[in-house]
Amino acid sequence: MRGMDDPELRITFDYNILWQNDDLTLQKEPYGHKVIPEYKVLMEIKMAGGFPLWLSHLLTKYGAYKTSFSKYGEAYKQMVG
Repeated sequence: MRGMDDPELRITFDYNILWQNDDLTLQKEPYGHKVIPEYKVLMEIKMAGGFPLWLSHLLTKYGAYKTSFSKYGEAYKQMVG
């Protein structure tokens, strides 16, 4: 989703993030190991510069704070762990 008032703002929501290391084909339905539990959703916000004030207020209101998360890194930890 891109911001209507600011096209530099981009917010995405990822769910059902899967990894696999065998039977790598695009001809089957997606399957594999879950990177995050299915009841969680990964929200990613990208913005050049600072966030708009309205977005900062919403994130604060709902207790969403900046953190670092790598889907690839988490999948790798699960695979070798």
